[in-house]
Amino acid sequence: MLLLSGHAYARANKSLSDETMREVVEREHAKHRELIADDLPVPAGVISFIKDVARHYDLGIVSMAERSEIDHVLKLAGITHEFLLIVSAAPGLKHKPAPDCYCRALELLNEQRRSRRHLPLPPTECLVIEDAPPGVEAARGAGMRTIGVTTTVAEARLRAAGADIVTPNLGDWSTAAIHHLFG
Repeated sequence: MLLLSGHAYARANKSLSDETMREVVEREHAKHRELIADDLPVPAGVISFIKDVARHYDLGIVSMAERSEIDHVLKLAGITHEFLLIVSAAPGLKHKPAPDCYCRALELLNEQRRSRRHLPLPPTECLVIEDAPPGVEAARGAGMRTIGVTTTVAEARLRAAGADIVTPNLGDWSTAAIHHLFG
């Protein structure tokens, strides 16, 4: 959306100031919140899956959305406390498919693990769930395993990006299945 807004301003030979860009972003966020206020589009079983997995594993979110939008969705879904860490869009952090965001998440995870006197995890012991090829590529670039979910793109594109496994819905998964395949 922001990219489109920037192109629209350029086509009209208008400059896009930081203040105007912030206003566009805020309008986009308000519209998004309005659209999902009564019906958060989460496939059946996903919330249960997240709550179950969070009892056994440290979970994090790596998203190029702004933190306020992530927090809003987590609150609506009732899963705010299921995630140990969140890496969101931030200045200086390269966007997916660059692996930077996943490397940052692992760094934060390991800091928290050390504070609890747990051994740090290598990237190969991390499982990333992604719904887009750039995210799969970013996770693979960071040395992590991946499950691609076909909520936004076709299976073939996720496999081409390097997803280890592709599934249509996380609601079909359990902690035991993840442990069996990746443990």
